[in-house]
Amino acid sequence: MGRVTINLNDRDHLAFKLLSLQQDKKLVALIQEAMHDYLQSKGAYNLVISSQASSDVEL
Repeated sequence: MGRVTINLNDRDHLAFKLLSLQQDKKLVALIQEAMHDYLQSKGAYNLVISSQASSDVEL
């Protein structure tokens, strides 16, 4: 699993913390869920990278 460092403004950080307490989930789980939902809504999991130098790479 890759690691990413993100910076949140104070309002978003507080909202995530409060939501994590309300839903009894870890903060990281909520952020991963939000990122997954965003990527799925944008069709990012269906993107294909193609290059003339190599074969197609599918995500």
